[in-house]
Amino acid sequence: MRDVAKAHLLAAQKSNVNGQRFLIVAKGQFAIEATTLLRKHYGRFYTINDSKLKFPCLIYQLAPYNEKMHNIKTRLGGQVTCDTTASREILGLEYRSVDQGIVDMFYSLVEAGLIENRLPRNFERPKL
Repeated sequence: MRDVAKAHLLAAQKSNVNGQRFLIVAKGQFAIEATTLLRKHYGRFYTINDSKLKFPCLIYQLAPYNEKMHNIKTRLGGQVTCDTTASREILGLEYRSVDQGIVDMFYSLVEAGLIENRLPRNFERPKL
């Protein structure tokens, strides 16, 4: 979200944008990569379950019968790639690390009280 906000500001400051559309995505990432990352940084304090993600064949089999599995199925597949040349060259956007964004998002959810705080008092937000 921070990259999207920055892109809006950069577009507002540039006179040569004139209604152009830009893809704002640093990189595509599989959900299992995000859970692996979260487990690495927060796994001592939280159970981060990715068991459903490890067995995509079960997800495909259950999808017709279970709405939750259907929603997960729509997110499975090949790695998503997007050409972000225009956002980099025209807007001058430099993307943040996706991994840092995921780690920061989890930490922010804990800070906001949306996830029970099990972190020790001296725990610092991970810097990647």
